[in-house]
Amino acid sequence: MSDFIIQTRDQRYEIIVTLYNPSGYSYTAEMFSLEAVCLEESLYNWSVKGYIVISMWYEMLEKGGHYVIRNDSRNRVNIQIKPLGGSWNPDHGKMNFDCIVYDVEDLPHTDNLNKLRKLYIVDERYQFFKELNMDWSTAWWSLNKKADDGPEWTFFPPSTKDYKKSMRANRALKALICAAGSSVFDPNNPDISIGDVPLSEIREWDEGDYSNRLFYTSPANFSVLDDIRYLTNNLKGETGSPVFLQYGRSPGDKAWSLNSLHKILNASSKNQIERIQLQDTLTGAGKPYIARAPAGPFVSPIASVVSQYKFAHMSAEDADRITNKALHHFNFATSQYNIYQEANTAVAALDAAHDYAEGLFGHSQSGQLLVNINSAKKNGYMQQHIMSPMHFIQTEKLQRDMVHDIFLMNQALYFKTEGLTLRQPGKFIFLDKRDSQENNAFDDRVLGQWLICKVTHFFTRGQYTTDVVSVKADSFSGLWGEIDD
Repeated sequence: MSDFIIQTRDQRYEIIVTLYNPSGYSYTAEMFSLEAVCLEESLYNWSVKGYIVISMWYEMLEKGGHYVIRNDSRNRVNIQIKPLGGSWNPDHGKMNFDCIVYDVEDLPHTDNLNKLRKLYIVDERYQFFKELNMDWSTAWWSLNKKADDGPEWTFFPPSTKDYKKSMRANRALKALICAAGSSVFDPNNPDISIGDVPLSEIREWDEGDYSNRLFYTSPANFSVLDDIRYLTNNLKGETGSPVFLQYGRSPGDKAWSLNSLHKILNASSKNQIERIQLQDTLTGAGKPYIARAPAGPFVSPIASVVSQYKFAHMSAEDADRITNKALHHFNFATSQYNIYQEANTAVAALDAAHDYAEGLFGHSQSGQLLVNINSAKKNGYMQQHIMSPMHFIQTEKLQRDMVHDIFLMNQALYFKTEGLTLRQPGKFIFLDKRDSQENNAFDDRVLGQWLICKVTHFFTRGQYTTDVVSVKADSFSGLWGEIDD
């Protein structure tokens, strides 16, 4: 096995890319043949994706007769990235991904000696779920205390009420993933594994609200991936907040997790992984430094410096999504038409967001959420009416959608800098500068903790950079009234 080691100024990384044939033959890309590795991680998507670029001089890889690139997503790729030494714990930055090749592209070249081929990759679990069409229903999971957390073949008579055939939406998703990766449907088969890890391994799971139930049977034309997408649109955290489905990226953390936005925000201090210095021409001499987040190390004197960035305010179009809404629903059991509005107002969503953001305001003077409920929204002139076809209605579903938008459709920051593998979605960075000033509206809204939403890692020969997209919904001090008088 050959190692690809790159030096990115003050940090070294070992990169091992192994390609597997469906027959089991493996090929570890040599240092001189591996040109680039790109990996994209996102808070909104549990599956990693990206590409690798390898040298294909005179098609020698396939001419050898052992490795053949097929067109059916059966070429597996394992990517291991390990930080070597450094001023921070390298275990926090280890990456290990099992992927498949879903597309191939020859890059422009001058002659066949300098030919490069790009292999587009996606998480192997994504492809497995995409191909698997499974006969599955919540009705097959009994609701007694003994079997609520595990599979049990339970056949209900036709007269059984739908409530008995339903289960918590969060648990339904966990049950679906476990069923897809276990021997529930064929006791003679062992657990399905990706690499050396069972596909259905669960690390931590927000069980959700007992009242948020779902009676769901997978349609005949739905794959497990379609089922997962449907179920995730109906999840609700234990405290009522939105939730995020994630899969571990380190060798010792290859398992599923479902965490609520509330939990993520409350752990902002614990999960602050880096303090980043923003270069600024203002000096602020004679003014005291203000720490707008928990103090932390600069991790890397080179990578933890941002010299250029793109900052985007929350657009008015996105802000208009936070308005008074009425949820319409017809209850077939009682033959009643109901309209749920009290919990789905803009003010109710703002109040709920404040409850979830309590952990963000620990270092602020008079912090606020960067949202404004203007008179049109406050007085009800601005209304949206939405019909729900769901059998079991979530009366505050629209409020939860607005809470999601308050935090994740708010102001955003993009920067590209020297790479660090410890940067990952769901973690926080502290954006700071050497001369943090008082009475500065821009500093109050920009400096502080940012939630990382997407990270794109670019490894090339001798260089490693990361593109980071993060969001921030709060300000260190009050910039305007959250609700107009």
